[in-house]
Amino acid sequence: MSKLGFLIVALIMALAMPLNSLYGAGHLSSYKRQILASVLINEGASEGVRGMQAILNVIYNRADQRVDRVIRVTVKRGQFSSLNSVTRQRHPNYSPYLRRAQRDRLYQQAYRLVNWMERGLLSDITGGAIYFHTVDINPYWASSMTRSTTIGRHIFYVC
Repeated sequence: MSKLGFLIVALIMALAMPLNSLYGAGHLSSYKRQILASVLINEGASEGVRGMQAILNVIYNRADQRVDRVIRVTVKRGQFSSLNSVTRQRHPNYSPYLRRAQRDRLYQQAYRLVNWMERGLLSDITGGAIYFHTVDINPYWASSMTRSTTIGRHIFYVC
């Protein structure tokens, strides 16, 4: 193959790759994908796949749309109420949390959403939201935020 042919093939392959791969944003281990998928189940499965996608959008937006930061953002103490019992531990054990989520009928779809996010294929249906809450509560911080959308029983906000 000529040098020009090789360059053309390399360019086509580069254009076909997700942006995260091009910029070395990192790849998630299977364990990290399980943690994310479990958070989607426990925070958003009640609203179906769309609700889980919205939760993942919030996580990704909080991580400045960098795959290598999503786990750090997700497991930060106090960020997701479903993780509070785990993240409050001195040495967090995610195993029971993961097992519980993996029994949910939507778990495979949650895991697939994480894969799409990692490959740069997940659209943001929240309008750039970085905060959310259920309609059942009215947190003190919501009054200082701009509401971006409501998906099911979750209200999403941008700064």
